[in-house]
Amino acid sequence: MGVHVATGRITSDAYYDKIKIKKHWFYQINIPASLTPDGRRRREKGRSSQRGVNFRTKGEALEAMDRRLREIRAGKIDFSGRMTLAEFVEAWAEHQRDEIPDERIAKYRYTVETYVIPWLGTVRLGDVADRLKVHYRFLRTEGMHRSCCHRNRARAERGDVTRCREGRPLSASTTAQVHKVLRSMLGLAVELDLFPIHPMIKIKPPAFKHKEFTPWSAAEVHRGTDLFAAERLGLAWIVAMMGGLRRGELAGLRWRDVDLDARLIHVVNQRAYVHTESGTKIVDRGPKGTSRRSIPMSGVVATLLTEHRKRQRIEGLKHGYGSPTYVFVNELGEPYSPAVIYNRFQTACRRYGLPVVRLHDLRHTFATLLFSEKIDPKIIQKLLGHSSDRLTREIYIHYLPEMGAEAVAALDKKIGKSA
Repeated sequence: MGVHVATGRITSDAYYDKIKIKKHWFYQINIPASLTPDGRRRREKGRSSQRGVNFRTKGEALEAMDRRLREIRAGKIDFSGRMTLAEFVEAWAEHQRDEIPDERIAKYRYTVETYVIPWLGTVRLGDVADRLKVHYRFLRTEGMHRSCCHRNRARAERGDVTRCREGRPLSASTTAQVHKVLRSMLGLAVELDLFPIHPMIKIKPPAFKHKEFTPWSAAEVHRGTDLFAAERLGLAWIVAMMGGLRRGELAGLRWRDVDLDARLIHVVNQRAYVHTESGTKIVDRGPKGTSRRSIPMSGVVATLLTEHRKRQRIEGLKHGYGSPTYVFVNELGEPYSPAVIYNRFQTACRRYGLPVVRLHDLRHTFATLLFSEKIDPKIIQKLLGHSSDRLTREIYIHYLPEMGAEAVAALDKKIGKSA
């Protein structure tokens, strides 16, 4: 390995230079893409210490560079101390392209690029774990909302968009999801021998509690059923109250899945948001596992659906979109997104003076009303699409104190004691 007299270059892929002021030396290596974990060319500066102190002599720099080149060519090198988190995310996506679905890759990238990369993207991979606790605290107190990610903020600063909504603190569950995604992605670093053990092994996920829900009472359901009749999406909300459908299942409900003669709603399709490299889009897909189910419809729901279908066919002829595929469509015959069904529901609640709750709370309302009628939890589990009746009990038992009182009263009766 020789030194080019005119340029000071050692080889075609490495050279040294000097700092003229202090006459100290360092080397710089160009590493080809074939030798890097992320498949990208890398340029690396070498000094006598990680604190940025250069070599005192040219000989020391050459010796260290030769040693470094041998390590790289032998594949016995840990890039974790030099690779940034942003670079690793790119490498992870490329490595996993044939291992996991593109949808999951896009979802994971969306999570870290929105909630982590803007702040920790330039941090060396080996130092990321030490900063996570502070970053999680930041997300919980000042973090951006997903609709105002760093990319939109950058576009706003360039003038590509007129405004960018301010962020707001993330929920504990979202922060925990960020932790889960990071832990999964960094597992690849262990597989590639970038770390001997998982760098996040001592980092505990952020603690969070499941959101408490607020089901409507029977009187509020009755009032809502009457008031929602005037709303274009009112029937969707009634089906949620009296069938327990999720918002994605409401958006994806098709007429071919509604059997008016047998009075059954077959939940076999949902509309869901997926993240892709080109952006977020809505796709149709089947529910997983026990979420695929058939729900008997009440006489009220059957009548309302029959009338809704007649009106929809008349509107389809009038506007030229014919007989629509989906049950809940707009004036152009296009299916509503889950977000629109949710947002318009809350707007209607405010308009009519009804308790403003999440749309998912209508599903909880359906379940609590069934429990109040002493329906077998196993049947409720099937109707909700839960994986087990144990899960159903755990979710709803704390919201039914009167059932506990009835159980104790039954025990008194059993042993022949009364107050």
